[in-house]
Amino acid sequence: MTDRLVSLADIYGVDDAQDLSWMDGAVCVEVDPEVHFPGKGVPSEPAKELCRSCESRLPCLAYALRRPEWGVWGGFSEYGRAAVARQHQAGRSLADIIAADDAAYYERTEAREDPASPNERRNAAERRRRRVKRETAQRDAKTHTPQPREQAA
Repeated sequence: MTDRLVSLADIYGVDDAQDLSWMDGAVCVEVDPEVHFPGKGVPSEPAKELCRSCESRLPCLAYALRRPEWGVWGGFSEYGRAAVARQHQAGRSLADIIAADDAAYYERTEAREDPASPNERRNAAERRRRRVKRETAQRDAKTHTPQPREQAA
C-alpha cells in the first residue's frame, strides 16, 4: 500500500505524510491525471462525472479544502471549491454540500434527458468511467513507442 500511496503522492504533488489511504479507493487513479487537471478552456465535466461515482469523494474534497490545489478534487474545480469552502465555513457539512451538488446535477441532467432511475444514473456513470479509462489506454498505446526486444542467444 505504501508504494501505491507514494506513486499517487507523486502523481498529485502531495508533499506531506498525512493519511492518504482514501486514495486507494479513488476512481481517478484509474484514468489519465490530465482528466482531473484540464488545461485552460478544457471542460472539467468529465472529471466531475467520474467523481460522482467515487467512494473517496468526501475525503478527497476535505483534503483539497485544506490545501490550495488546482484541478478537480472531490467533484469540484478550484472555483467550485471556493464556494464549498464558504458554505462549509458557514457550518454546512461537506456531505450535505456534495448531496446538494449531486441533486442539482441530476436535476439538470434529467431536464436534458429522459428521467432515469438512480441505478441507471450509476450505471451510466460507470460506463463513462470505463469509456474514459479505455480512451486513455488507447491514447497511451498510440503514444507509446515499443522498445525492441532483445533476442535470446
